[in-house]
Amino acid sequence: MGLRDQIRNHVDKAILNTNHFAQEITYTPDGGSATTIRAIMVYDAGFGVQILDEGEEERKTAMARVKSSDVESPQRGETISDGTTTWSITGVTRGMDFMTTLNLIAIGDVLKSRRGRRETI
Repeated sequence: MGLRDQIRNHVDKAILNTNHFAQEITYTPDGGSATTIRAIMVYDAGFGVQILDEGEEERKTAMARVKSSDVESPQRGETISDGTTTWSITGVTRGMDFMTTLNLIAIGDVLKSRRGRRETI
């Protein structure tokens, strides 16, 4: 058994272990039911800017590393909740390591508004 097979067989025990790096989050696919999955959350992963008709707004951002089989076909606009903040998926990167990275932006949590009206996503 090679390293790749070992990682695939132990991703839950090692990488997504809630006693170490991971935490439980709620994933809600568009038109589907909410599901509790495990993720490694990386907060303040840069900044998100939402362009509006009359300006732009900065929002909190994060990334969630999840097991690919837990989110078979995640789409932009679906949501993740970590118990404190609800996040909208803005991008998806499928990795070669059985993990998927979800780029997230906080819903309704405006950090700064410039020359524009306030609007939540």
